[in-house]
Amino acid sequence: MVVWTDFERSTIQDIFSKMDYEVVGPAALTRCLIVYPWTQRYFGNFGNLYNAAAIMGNPMVAKHGTTILHGLDRGVKNMDDLKATYAELSVLHSEKLHVDPDNFKLLSDCLTIVVAAKLGKAFTGEVQAAFQKFLAVVGPAALTRCLIVYPWTQRYFGNFGNLYNAAAIMGNPMVAKHGTTILHGLDRGVKNMDDLKTTYAELSVLHSEKLHVDPDNFKLLSDCLTIVVAAQLGKAFTAEVQAAFQKFLAVVVSSLGRQYH
Repeated sequence: MVVWTDFERSTIQDIFSKMDYEVVGPAALTRCLIVYPWTQRYFGNFGNLYNAAAIMGNPMVAKHGTTILHGLDRGVKNMDDLKATYAELSVLHSEKLHVDPDNFKLLSDCLTIVVAAKLGKAFTGEVQAAFQKFLAVVGPAALTRCLIVYPWTQRYFGNFGNLYNAAAIMGNPMVAKHGTTILHGLDRGVKNMDDLKTTYAELSVLHSEKLHVDPDNFKLLSDCLTIVVAAQLGKAFTAEVQAAFQKFLAVVVSSLGRQYH
């Protein structure tokens, strides 16, 4: 059984209490179908899903998105026994619908981005950690968020001093400085989008052969950056914008991980 702290429990309940399920649910599912188009294969009876406009205007997508949020609401009300709460749905999705379980993670990522865009600055690293912990069972800001949400990534920053808790990480000047450095590094990629592998070849060697960084951490940081950008842009961070942004980050992550293969 998952153990919830008082902070996590109250945070999750607070987030869901502020949600308009008929807005957030459709927005999350719409985003998932646009950003990850291969997930559309499970919705063959939904009619027109040919492009972003069609998906956003599809009433069956909206209805099912709302249903998903109401399903999550059941989990919020039964946080101490989520496995039993979702046992029947688990059987349905695995044995009848044959849904790839990775798709649940994709949808939860999209829901996280929608919530981040709604809550803005209130969606702190600590709040994200609690929210994503719940969903997992059912620049400076980006690096800070990554170190808080994924604490095992702190191992690569042993010379950064105090990283003992969220407050320490948020107030750590070395974290802020390195987060800024990372963004300037991404800026190099933006200016050389047609040759990202060459642009990041030296950094790839550095991270793999000298720093021995787990390449999965590049993806974790890119996820946190996406959420920070979503919180900054709000409604302007549409599903189509997210798709383009994450496509760029995915190529950067691949380029940085090139030396590992």
